[in-house]
Amino acid sequence: MKRSSLKIRNGKVAVVGLGNVGLLVARLCASRGYKTKGLDNKRSIVDEVNTTKIENLRATLKPSEALVDANIAVVCVPTTIDKKNRPDLEALKNALLQVSNFMRRGTLVIVESTVPIGAIKEIALPILERSGLRCGADFYLAYCPERVDIGSKNWPLRKIPRVLGTIDPISAKKATQFYASILDSEIVKLGSIKTVELAKLLENSFRELNIAFINELSWVTPRMGASLNEAIKGASTKPFGFMPFFPGPGVGGDCIPTSTLFLLHGLSRAGGSSGLLSLSRSINTRSTLRVIKLVEESMDELGKSPESSVITLLGLSYKESVRDTTGSPALVICDELVRKGYRVKLFDPHVKELSTTKSLEDSVMGSDCVVLTIQRKEFQKLNADYLQRMKVKSIVDCRRQLDGQSLVTRGLIYKSIE
Repeated sequence: MKRSSLKIRNGKVAVVGLGNVGLLVARLCASRGYKTKGLDNKRSIVDEVNTTKIENLRATLKPSEALVDANIAVVCVPTTIDKKNRPDLEALKNALLQVSNFMRRGTLVIVESTVPIGAIKEIALPILERSGLRCGADFYLAYCPERVDIGSKNWPLRKIPRVLGTIDPISAKKATQFYASILDSEIVKLGSIKTVELAKLLENSFRELNIAFINELSWVTPRMGASLNEAIKGASTKPFGFMPFFPGPGVGGDCIPTSTLFLLHGLSRAGGSSGLLSLSRSINTRSTLRVIKLVEESMDELGKSPESSVITLLGLSYKESVRDTTGSPALVICDELVRKGYRVKLFDPHVKELSTTKSLEDSVMGSDCVVLTIQRKEFQKLNADYLQRMKVKSIVDCRRQLDGQSLVTRGLIYKSIE
């Protein structure tokens, strides 16, 4: 069946929240021929979208402009945790209230934000029904949690399979039709919304567990005389039953940590727990602090105190392929080093707003220690010749990207996470 025949007639889409996920959703809807309006509370985002002049897409700060004519509302606002590690859904509640204020009969509302188990029925549905409309009769509600691989060329949004949950069969039919009209991938309807909520948390927490396992191994394998990274490479040759994960300075972004804590919250509400998942979250947090210990060890070997030391952090986003610094281990490392009295320089060519120097040369020149938290193509020149010319004394390589042996041979102190 042609996608044009699946497209909802006179469909007008409002995407609430134009962050990493929402902007991709809005662009995709617009590219499929839907008149699309994006709603965000940041003027810089709205201005950037409108300046780009994407066909069928306009952005606004005003809920009335985005929602008044929409018959499909896709909510993509971020969800997070508070200081006590409890779910913080205020942004989602506010977004749903805005939708409720302008919703009319026949509106299809889809939540893509990651939520704790039970949130769609217990929080989203009551807010939307404040409109006086009833789900399944007057409006339609679906949960289709976002799946994006930011920066990936292999997995554009349109090619990623999706899971879908609804309260009633009409909502399921309408939501499936909508996604079939914009995606080139499978749409899997699960038996209940709670099952879909669990599926989303499961897929992210799975990564938390496996990253923690590898990070914990990395603390010990050097003392065993074995290379963990080579072992992972070797294990990856098995064509079934193994998936590679690699050690690093912790877990960033908002997907993995938030999903883990949402799942732990849900388990607690049900009278259960997961010692394994809790331990994994703790291990990945400690992996970030371990980087600081490696810096301190390097300065001890140089005989330098924190107050007399200059540390350079290279790479400020939470992973290589993005500019997003949400939950970035690099920023945690920076704060802790500053608290301990170190002078810290920051540089990331893709995160200029947080960089304290204007170039790689300025950032590393004369540094007592350079900490490579992620790899960028701009950092590939960090070989022994370059670092010695810049008068760098030590390196902490969080991604095992450099030739440590050549650095040590040339008299630099080299420490890595493995």
